[in-house]
Amino acid sequence: ILKDIFNNKYSPSSVSRITDLALEEVNKFVNRKLDNRYIAVMLDGLFFYLRRETVDKEPVIFALGIKESGEYEILGFYLTIKESHNNYKDVLEDLYRRGLKQSLLFIADGINNLDEEIMNIYPGSDFQLCTIHYIRGLKSKVKEKDLEIMDDANKMFRCNNKEEAIGKFNEFKNKWENRYPNIIYNT
Repeated sequence: ILKDIFNNKYSPSSVSRITDLALEEVNKFVNRKLDNRYIAVMLDGLFFYLRRETVDKEPVIFALGIKESGEYEILGFYLTIKESHNNYKDVLEDLYRRGLKQSLLFIADGINNLDEEIMNIYPGSDFQLCTIHYIRGLKSKVKEKDLEIMDDANKMFRCNNKEEAIGKFNEFKNKWENRYPNIIYNT
């Protein structure tokens, strides 16, 4: 592969040295100290095909922090066998161990009891379900003829300011609350 990419042949010992150097840099990155406070932390798993004995899709859980300056920072990435409560708990504990002591808001998908785990490790933080996961989740909660609710929810989350968002939420509520009150009051 390296020959194709770099148009150069590397000896096995050169490949080993390159790999060792790369792993050393990765280890420095994933073990570095973090700032103690971020405005928001987003957690999500992204699936990749990995070759072990077989080729399987496995998640890498990413943690992305937003600083008070608005700057984004990759806080860590974690190769796991599956997206589970325990794996996300391990991620949260690692972030805490590395220095993250406070975030005003955590944003993640609907892993069971993840919001409670966040409150245990980071008391005083708020939790928000990722809007993409929220919108996708609507599909399983409404009748097929009402799937336009997903478009309406998307409009609600794509506003430029607070006033516009409140207006879109009220439109969403007025249109859908009679048919799906549980969805409206959990938004």
